[in-house]
Amino acid sequence: MDQRHFAHPEAAYLPAPFWSWNGKLEPERLFHQLQMFKEARIGGFFMHARPGLHTPFLSEEWFAAISTCVEYARRHDMKAWIYDESSYPSGFAGGFVTERWPDLVCRHLVCRWMENEVAGDRERNGKRNGREENKKTNKENGEELARFFVVGDGYRRLASEAPVDADARLLCFSVQPGEPSNWMNGFPYTDLLNSETTATFINIALEPYRRRYATDFGGVIPGVFTDEPRLVNHSLPWTADLPELYRRTYGCDLLDSLPELFLEIGNYGVTRCRFWRLITLRFIEAWMRPMYEWCERHGLLLTGHLWEHLFTPNYSGSIMTPLAYMHMPGIDLLGRDEAQARYQMNDIVPRQIGNVHMVKAITSVAHQMDRRRVLSETYGGGGWDMSFETQKRIGEWAYALGINFMNQHLTHYSLRGFRKVDYPISFADHQPWWPEYRRLSEYFGRLSYALSQGKYRADILVLHPMTSLWVESPQAVAGAGAGAGTAAGAGAAAGAGAGARAGARAGAGSGAGGRRDAWRAEAAATRVNNMYISLNHLLKTLSAGT
Repeated sequence: MDQRHFAHPEAAYLPAPFWSWNGKLEPERLFHQLQMFKEARIGGFFMHARPGLHTPFLSEEWFAAISTCVEYARRHDMKAWIYDESSYPSGFAGGFVTERWPDLVCRHLVCRWMENEVAGDRERNGKRNGREENKKTNKENGEELARFFVVGDGYRRLASEAPVDADARLLCFSVQPGEPSNWMNGFPYTDLLNSETTATFINIALEPYRRRYATDFGGVIPGVFTDEPRLVNHSLPWTADLPELYRRTYGCDLLDSLPELFLEIGNYGVTRCRFWRLITLRFIEAWMRPMYEWCERHGLLLTGHLWEHLFTPNYSGSIMTPLAYMHMPGIDLLGRDEAQARYQMNDIVPRQIGNVHMVKAITSVAHQMDRRRVLSETYGGGGWDMSFETQKRIGEWAYALGINFMNQHLTHYSLRGFRKVDYPISFADHQPWWPEYRRLSEYFGRLSYALSQGKYRADILVLHPMTSLWVESPQAVAGAGAGAGTAAGAGAAAGAGAGARAGARAGAGSGAGGRRDAWRAEAAATRVNNMYISLNHLLKTLSAGT
């Protein structure tokens, strides 16, 4: 380790905050805040479009602001990082992707119990009035894939001519497109299991940077931050060619086994493991690898993070595997240590300080892939009252677990109106402690430099139980009296794990109260899932050769 570089770390090791561009971007104001960064020994910044932005995203006016910042960074030995989206999650390019190509909208698989009628009457009525009933189902519930009769521990597709037990219940599967969202400028989110989505996104959101700043790539512009690209946040992810891909990979029809994805019935362990393995690999091939290769081809580092906050496969298939396709893997370390805080934290923000698994899962990917740096987006939602002491303690905790690049969340370009409650703390000169902040900047810069040297050595190998989680994660079944945990649950209330998960789904997207309930329910579901992790299932799955 070079003592001179340790004492005076260069820009690449100094902290680089998210710079929230949340107003009308004006050269004078940009210049003032760039000066503010320089004086506080901030090494760089992520130019991050954020709610409240008045300058049109990716417009000529937008790129004029980018140019101002790139030129300043060049003159003052700083780093200007690209943030690939308008707000987050990455993948919709501010709504331009699905505005121009509506067929690239995300899709998810929904399972629901149908009306509780006598099974024989249902089958006869379904054959007689199937066209009208399917038309209604398509309109209300999406594109129907298949229907099944469920009896005890068995099931069969409705098309079968086998006799029907009078106690059977009807289970319907459909594919629903994503709904338009105000968060995404009135458009739905995109299908990240479709490689055409990624190609379109790159063309809209990244190629304009290449055309303007290619000579700065790998220098003053070191890389691209991609933020929480995800599959779905409710039900199961789906894409149009998934059944055919499943058939080519495993030699059988996924549609024949759909109940096993939601109910503990049949050979559900093998089916779920196959499904999630395929989803993980498709997410990598359709989104992660093209993004990584585009950056690699143009001399840029791909960094950012997925949805690693919760122990579930629903957002990216696997928590660890997709991050092999990042030059600098990262995490999103939200909130603060509430037990040590003066005021209660905003209930919308999950409690993550102390979640060792969340950090080690990502740093382990970096060690296995020989990545020298691991980023942490830190402090988001920690509150205006967060002290130097708390900032230092949280940063040190993350660094002790393998982090070595501090990305503070958030520097607010403007505090006008609602902007001041956009997940503060805020790192800027509107803070009374800002004149002293360079002390923390240089401290974390020295830590980043020191912890980027040498080679990590591990004496213990810990097997990550993602495969068991694929098998044991309960999924919610919609419909009156629905049970989602076991076949027996088909006629009873959902079990604890499925109930918690269902509560999370129901709370999603219903405002602050809904998000708060969703976080609480997801936390409960995570605790239940951890109890469900089964070595026996893992061994059975492995022995089945899947």
